[in-house]
Amino acid sequence: MPRKEEIERCVVRLTDEAELLQPELLIPLRKPAIRQSMPPNLPRDIVGRQHVIEIGSRVVDMIPSMRPSGLSTWQRVEPGKGLLQDAQ
Repeated sequence: MPRKEEIERCVVRLTDEAELLQPELLIPLRKPAIRQSMPPNLPRDIVGRQHVIEIGSRVVDMIPSMRPSGLSTWQRVEPGKGLLQDAQ
């Protein structure tokens, strides 16, 4: 899990990159990245669904995802299994 100061540095860099690259879509992977992009008190069903967020002065689409991993059980149990199926 990244430390608080690492996350803060990444948020600044992401905002700068969004201004420079002007993406139309962001796909954050895993909870730390998703939490930086979404409001607090995240509903459990945000993964795999399209959201509109503001990053810096840009408004972009975002589809949060969980990183598939052999160690993670997220994609094999609910609600992850259903969300992953719906997102395909």
